[in-house]
Order: sequence, then C-alpha cells, then structure tokens
Amino acid sequence: MTRMSLTGYVSVQLDRFVQPFVRTVPREYAKPVKELVFLILGGASIMVSQLARRMSWGPREMIHREKRLCRHAKTKSFDDVGLSGALRVQAAEHLRKDSLVLLDTSDLSKPYARKMEHLGIVRDGSRKTTGPGYWLIGAFLRLKRGRIVPMLMRCFSTVQPGIKSFNAVIVQAISQLKEVLTEGRGIIVCDRGFDAIRLLEPLLKNSLRFIVRMVGNRDLLFLDNGCWRKWNVRKWVDTQLAHGLRTLTATVRLPKREEALHLIVAPPWPGLHKDPMMLLTRGVLTRRHDARWTIKAYRGRWAVEDGLRAFKQNFGVEDVRVMTLRAIQRLVLLAAIAMAFVIHLAQHAKAACKRLVNLAAQHFDQPILYDFCRFALGLRNLVTAEQFQAHI
Repeated sequence: MTRMSLTGYVSVQLDRFVQPFVRTVPREYAKPVKELVFLILGGASIMVSQLARRMSWGPREMIHREKRLCRHAKTKSFDDVGLSGALRVQAAEHLRKDSLVLLDTSDLSKPYARKMEHLGIVRDGSRKTTGPGYWLIGAFLRLKRGRIVPMLMRCFSTVQPGIKSFNAVIVQAISQLKEVLTEGRGIIVCDRGFDAIRLLEPLLKNSLRFIVRMVGNRDLLFLDNGCWRKWNVRKWVDTQLAHGLRTLTATVRLPKREEALHLIVAPPWPGLHKDPMMLLTRGVLTRRHDARWTIKAYRGRWAVEDGLRAFKQNFGVEDVRVMTLRAIQRLVLLAAIAMAFVIHLAQHAKAACKRLVNLAAQHFDQPILYDFCRFALGLRNLVTAEQFQAHI
C-alpha cells in the first residue's frame, strides 16, 4: 500500500463511517462535514489556516479557502444536536451491561484571546492557574484492554446566553447520556467534582447506575440495625478505620431521598491515594461484582483524563482561532468525530495500512498511550488531500 492508495483507502472508510452523521444535516452540508473531518485527520488540528493549506480543491487563493471553511463552521443552517446524538449512538454499539462511561470536564484555555465570542474564566489544569477560555465536558466509553471511545464532547462558556450555570450543563449532559444508557446498560463514573446534590439527583431520577467519589464533608443516612442514623461521612469512615478494618461497605441514602445507595471505602494505599477513597454507588454491588471490583472500576476512571489529553493534543483543539462560539463548538465536535473514526480505523484497518501508519509514527519519541494516538500521528504524515475529492 502506497501513500496515495492509503489516502483513497482512508477516504472510502471515512465515507462509510460518517454516513450516520451526515443523515442528520441538510444534503448540501453533508460534503462540507466530510471535508472538515478529513482535513482534521490530515492536519491534526482544527486551526482553519492549517486546514486550508491542506485543501487541493475549491478556491485557489488561501484567503478564500479560509473564508469557505469558516463559513461552513459557523453556519446556522443546521444544528449540531444531530451530530452529537449520532456520536452517542455510534459509541452505544459497544455498550454492555457493566461498561464504564467516564464523565469529566476539562478546559480549553486561550490565555491570549481577547475578542473571541463569550470568553469565560476557566481553570487551566496544566498550569494550575485561571484565565480566559472555554470549558469542555466529555464522556468516554471504556472498553476491554483499556480502549476508549468518545460518547460526548461539548465546548461551552458559562457566560454565553442560555447557560444558567456550570452544573446545568453537566445535568444536560447526563440527560443526553440517558438516551443511550437504556435497559440498565452502562455505569457512569465521576470524580469528586460531581459530589453535589444538584448533580446526584439527576442520576437518581433517571435511575442510572453510577460510581461517584465523595469529598466526605456531607451527611448521609446510614442503615444501622434496621434504623437510619445520620452521620457525617468523614467521621463515620474515621471511626470504622480506627478499628483496623480494611474495605468498608454500608447501605446509605441521601437526606430527603428514598433510594438505597452503597458507600464503599478503600483505606489509604501507598502510591495510589493517601486518604481513604469514599465511593457512593447505585446498582453496582451485585452477586457478580463486589466492593473490590467497584474500587478497581473507579481506578480505571483515569482513562478519561488520558482521553481528554490525547484529544486535545492529537487534534490540536487548543489551537482553535475562530471568533464565534458556534464555530468553536462545531470544530470541537467534528474533532471528536475524527477521533472516533481513528479509533475505528485502528481496530478494523488492513494489515498493510497498519504497517504503513506505524512506520510513519516511529519518529515520535514520546510514549504513546493508545493505539489510536499512533494512528493519528501516522495519518498526520501520510494522508493527503490530493485523492480525497475523487472519493467524497
């Protein structure tokens, strides 16, 4: 397989992959969606100027190519709800009863931006500072052998019209995940940032199974000899660990709620966590899965951190430089679709394609977390746009 034949092969596979996505947009915008996803694959970026340089069709002048891509990115002729829903449906094909759905937030920091639309204040997780930017909320489906598939990816600002609060966006994301987490499939796994009544109540109202790490400063009702007693979680844990007990389990419920939950406590573990790890769960403890399985499942939550980092690094998400928030949101969503396609291609590509891509990625001297990262690096060097027009 040569470089040119690889481009044609990727184009054909991409055309098949995006069919469920383009059904949700008007016919005249199906081709621009394919074009943008393909250019993001080859450019490993959502910077419009870099995407325009890889175009071998359309206007000859660079400025006209950029204007065309910006026009497609910010058009109001179709909504992104259908594209986002198709991404969740596509990921739900791999969903099983005990599959882990990892939900977390991240930042899209723009420290030097001043005139981008609806710039808010975000916390830059890498620099440990606050500054201008946008928020990201993402959900990944964790498969066997640590593989991940994006289910949800949304960019938003807390100062944009229609956004009531940060938590309101998370509640909306939970409602969107509920559409595919049917028949008791999937377990939502969240960090301590989701330990809030306003976020726990939607999980309970929608009868979702979840594992949420607790901060430990709230009161819960503990079942003790048939009676519900109110305890502070941290004090109860310290009292039980004082007796030298290892893993703890207790039946609890939230105040003013009737649903029975389980509290699982893992004692401090050198090298992993210095404080007791308190997990609030629903529908997880069964005859098949015990407290140890639940603790191990939560520790697999770190895959969402790696997934968000790989998403931002391999597709240049933080390099976005368009002015309108609608364009930023659409490019981020299309980058998530490109990520889903790379993961699909890494699993189902021909052996010759895999060898060629691996050879192209050998120069990369940094450790590669996932196979799709190697594919993304290889495609960045091999995929060109010369033959794309013939296959789109």
